[in-house]
Amino acid sequence: MQSKRISSSVASAHAASLQFQYRLFLRELGTLIPETIPLREISRVLDVACGPGSWIVDLAEAHPSMKITGIDKNPEMIRIAQESLSADKARRVTLDVGDILKWLPYSNDYFDFVHLHKASNFIIPQQWPAVVAELLRVLRPGGWINLVGFEPGVTSSPAIDSFVSLVSKALLQAGRSTSPEGSAITAAVLYPNFLRQAGYIEVKYTLHPVNLGGCNNPAGRAYMQAMLSDDLYVIPFLIKMGMLTQDEAKDLLARMHQEIQQIDYCGAGMLISVVGCKPAA
Repeated sequence: MQSKRISSSVASAHAASLQFQYRLFLRELGTLIPETIPLREISRVLDVACGPGSWIVDLAEAHPSMKITGIDKNPEMIRIAQESLSADKARRVTLDVGDILKWLPYSNDYFDFVHLHKASNFIIPQQWPAVVAELLRVLRPGGWINLVGFEPGVTSSPAIDSFVSLVSKALLQAGRSTSPEGSAITAAVLYPNFLRQAGYIEVKYTLHPVNLGGCNNPAGRAYMQAMLSDDLYVIPFLIKMGMLTQDEAKDLLARMHQEIQQIDYCGAGMLISVVGCKPAA
């Protein structure tokens, strides 16, 4: 669903949406690095598909002793991330252009901690085994990994539920669904299984509900509005798969925006944070 190149102006708008999403999700996760991971053992950090660098900036602020590397396939995102760093942080952060679906330009056993957030937008189920194996390669023995995914839930909006159903059907039709029935939008619920099969140990996960509705929750509603406005990938994908025409997509988006603004709108989703450790031996 992700295009190969994004213009500078479009990338800036997409980056703003990702930054807003990151703030909302961080509020629910409550921590940059899961509390079960020993911080004293972490010096070199890799953030894969780092986007505009929101997590990197916060981590560099919270842990000045860490050396952080971010990598993203989109040069515009790397540019935006670089501009977000102060001079002090920039000395401790390395930003690279690279694609996790091909290879990572780093040595074996190099990083103490690897972070990958919300990657199901561009990694299909069949690619995950190779992805977690490549992350295992660059992680040192005894090092830790944290995969974070978001699975949207049901809402009180008929238009949004129709949209999610169309996405499920399109993914299933394209052979990109994580379940035979197409009931799951992302691969997040399979992260623990992917890590165990790749050889990680001490695999654990935590669930974090996300409130996306309610008249007293402007952040949740704003996230839904931003997500629907940031339709660089999903809408073209649905049109390509024959689920919608251009006019039908425009009408559906308008109805979703309208229903989100209703005072009784209710919606929810679930963040899944999975950790694993590379065997020391």
